[in-house]
Amino acid sequence: MRSKNVYKISSICLAVVFLALTSFAGTKSTDQRNYTSKWTPKRKIASIDIGGLLSLLQVGYNYKYTDEIWGEEFTISDYVDNSEALGFSAGAGFYIIEYLEIAASMNISSKSLSGRYGFSLPNVFLWDDIASDQATANSGFRETVFHFVINFHPITSGNIRPFIGAGVSYISGKMDLPNDIIYEESFFLDWTHEVEITEIEFAEADINKLGFNFTGGMDFYLTHSVAFCASGRYIIAKQEFEHPLTTQWDEGETLELNLGGLSANLGIKLFF
Repeated sequence: MRSKNVYKISSICLAVVFLALTSFAGTKSTDQRNYTSKWTPKRKIASIDIGGLLSLLQVGYNYKYTDEIWGEEFTISDYVDNSEALGFSAGAGFYIIEYLEIAASMNISSKSLSGRYGFSLPNVFLWDDIASDQATANSGFRETVFHFVINFHPITSGNIRPFIGAGVSYISGKMDLPNDIIYEESFFLDWTHEVEITEIEFAEADINKLGFNFTGGMDFYLTHSVAFCASGRYIIAKQEFEHPLTTQWDEGETLELNLGGLSANLGIKLFF
């Protein structure tokens, strides 16, 4: 009789232990199944970004025009410095697959470029008496650049994810080029002379050029759908312009400008 009671009690205890272990194992398995890493969100479909732009403008140039007047050499020189410009950037991307993204962006920037403009003028009365002068002036430059890029994302997890890409850039804008040099000429008793530049007049040249770009950057994820983004881009693009000043005398005088160079973007990106 006693052995039957012991057997019943033992059976009940084993059943309780078995149920408790089964319940614990089930709870642990459920927790593991529902666990998701902080940096492994669902597959991205698209993104938008907005931020600031630093453009290292390469539109500076060194130009010299030479002609002959009164039997001697007459020259005009333009020298404009390269510079940097701050601007605005915005873009959007669409993910074809997890690693490939088609992206489009727009950059807007403007800058006043410092330049030195000079000329030399022979004396109409005396031989070998060439006077010259040089003046400084600022010319305006503004551009809107549209980029179309295919980006490759080699790393699709973690909070830091680099990318590289290549594509085309369409550059549209305006740049001031010298249109006239206004000067005063003074003669002395021995018929020698000197010249003084009083004003530089500019004319706007339209910029419309298609070029190529190479891009590299990194997204720093804050959450599944928000990240800081930093990128750099190098553009290859050149355009020839008719020189507004020298084409008044000769046809075909052109000036080649480098519209490319490096730029850097920093902003915030949202994923969907």
